Amino acid sequence: MNNTQVDELENPSDISISRNTSINKPQVKIAKKLSEISIIRKIGTEFIGAFLGVLIALFVSNWRESYKQKEFISSVIQSIYLNNKTNSESVKIQNAHLKMQVDTAKFYSKDEKLALLYLIGKNKGLQTKTLNFTGWQVLGRSKLISKVDYELVSALMLNKDQYDVFRQKLEFVIGILYEKPSSSLNEDKIRLWLGVSDLKGSSEMMAIETAKIDSLLKVKYPKLIADLLEEQGQLVEETLADK
Repeated sequence: MNNTQVDELENPSDISISRNTSINKPQVKIAKKLSEISIIRKIGTEFIGAFLGVLIALFVSNWRESYKQKEFISSVIQSIYLNNKTNSESVKIQNAHLKMQVDTAKFYSKDEKLALLYLIGKNKGLQTKTLNFTGWQVLGRSKLISKVDYELVSALMLNKDQYDVFRQKLEFVIGILYEKPSSSLNEDKIRLWLGVSDLKGSSEMMAIETAKIDSLLKVKYPKLIADLLEEQGQLVEETLADK
């Protein structure tokens, strides 16, 4: 080997370059992989953050909707209770009046001196009550009716149907009076008596159903009714205190 070849092999700078080149290649690969991992982590973190944000937004939205539905149902149930309470009192008064009308029509049915209009007039006319079904009508038009107790919904529906039938029977009785107000014939009085008796029977069925609704409300929704009664009690106390 000549001196030139020895000098080339033993040149320190050449050896250094060779060593650095062999060392830097794996370092570059590691750095590249670390950079890729960093990017993936950043993307993953952003994705998870966005995903969690969507989930939280959906949860809050669902919670708000659920809260609104709960508030709506609570309000409607309390409204139905108040309506039913008023209706129950009205039906009791109505039943007592219709009983007097039935007894009067039956008692004077054979008296041909008294006209139909007079018989009804003896008890201050044919007095019936207009019932309030506002709460039920609001619930019936709502999609949330499926979230209310089925037995209660059935009772409310039946009660409204009974009232509609009662009004039809009332029109029939009024028709008898308008048709022959001055008639004193026995057959017309019996017809009136039967009509009023049928009317009384429908009214008594409504009384049974309103009592059932009251019971169902107190059993199925005790807290709502208790809160309502407590609130009403406080209002009464405040009214008495003002007086």
